[in-house]
Amino acid sequence: ARAEHREMFKREPAKYAPQYGAFCASGAAYGVKLGSDPTEFAIRGGRLFIFGDVLGREYWYLDPEWHIRHADQIWPEAGASGHRWQSIKRILFTVPWYKNAREGGLWTARAGCARTRFLSARLPRIDLGRLPAARLGQGPGERS
Repeated sequence: ARAEHREMFKREPAKYAPQYGAFCASGAAYGVKLGSDPTEFAIRGGRLFIFGDVLGREYWYLDPEWHIRHADQIWPEAGASGHRWQSIKRILFTVPWYKNAREGGLWTARAGCARTRFLSARLPRIDLGRLPAARLGQGPGERS
């Protein structure tokens, strides 16, 4: 970087900050705070978006406007919570626009890959009502 670029950054550092607290921009559209890899990024409309991995970036590229619109909508709520609580909350209470693979989520509909559609249509549904209730004080593998 040249001295000119350093001065541009010093004048407006917020302009160069990653969106969504530097969490994965794909996850942000669902209100989930996922880790990010700064080598996987995109710049769109003068905004820097960082992704957790190449798959997250490629998924985001299927429809960047959709992801940006939804992430911008949910981020005020998501950004105000710690990452663990926010992730747990969104696993239990998904955003209204979430679709699983069976319901024809964005990646299934857009990918056009027959193998992807074949596999995703056969993914099992998880019925949370059938999972055993967690007991406080018990770690993984512990039994009462």
